[in-house]
Amino acid sequence: MVILTGWSNTEEKAMRFEKMDESADKGSKNRVFKAYADHYDGSNTSIISNRYIWVAENFLPSYKGYNILEIGCGDGGVIQFLKDSNEVYGMDASESGVEICKKKGISASLFDANRDTIPFESDYFDFIICLETLEHLENPQHCLEEICCVA
Repeated sequence: MVILTGWSNTEEKAMRFEKMDESADKGSKNRVFKAYADHYDGSNTSIISNRYIWVAENFLPSYKGYNILEIGCGDGGVIQFLKDSNEVYGMDASESGVEICKKKGISASLFDANRDTIPFESDYFDFIICLETLEHLENPQHCLEEICCVA
């Protein structure tokens, strides 16, 4: 099962793409990591957490013992509410988000969904969650193809 949703804050998206364009290493995946490095500063956490709790309760209410990947997990996303009863993994372009995940006990790694390969074998995951992520990508097709490889 794959759960995908989108929401776009045009102003925030434009700012991130502008930050990527200012990067000295255009064409490099490092420009994405630099643009999102400090994205998670702790603001709006209650609003975002409430949405993630809602998703976990309504789409994955009694799931236990599954392998779950969240692409664009930010500082914990939905998987922070599923980690006690499942094997969860997070991937995000934000170094600050990945570090917060690790502090919460979530296995997470830096990942540019525009270019990177998901480093798990085929059919590894029972569920893949990708919320509010695709609309931020320059190449969402690549991300969807990667999801199909490991779902």
